[in-house]
Amino acid sequence: MMDEDKKRRRKSFFDNDDFFFDFSEMDNMMNKMMSELFEGKQFRSSGRPIIWGRTVRQGPNGKIRIEEFGNMKSRGGRPVISEKREPLVDVINTEKDITITAELPGVNEKNIKVETKGAHTVIISVDSKEKPYYKELEFEESLDMKNKKVNFNNGILEIFLKKK
Repeated sequence: MMDEDKKRRRKSFFDNDDFFFDFSEMDNMMNKMMSELFEGKQFRSSGRPIIWGRTVRQGPNGKIRIEEFGNMKSRGGRPVISEKREPLVDVINTEKDITITAELPGVNEKNIKVETKGAHTVIISVDSKEKPYYKELEFEESLDMKNKKVNFNNGILEIFLKKK
């Protein structure tokens, strides 16, 4: 009876003789997948680093937003590498104004352009051979683009905008 109970009992992860076996198998699978991805000509990075991530934020209305950042996007189910990086950006949206903070490490201030498109879109771009960046931010509110204030210090760009 006792032998039957042992057979029926699920084997615990910790009952494995080789505790790290599952981890090494998982590591081998990941290495194989990455090799196939990068060697299989599915996409080329042209020697530039591949940067991709997601940020999760809660807006002032309590709505959760998940946004991607980096220079790798999915087009038709396949990864596409852009020559321009997408900076990590934080937006603070209050009742009267909007503050945009963008991380632009290793960038010279003279290469930064902050432009607007209409009353709802802010474009951040850096024209640099070594570290090109590009990000478009769209807002529901109309913004006073003529009176924007821009500060850049130690790789951090801050844009202050009033709402109309």
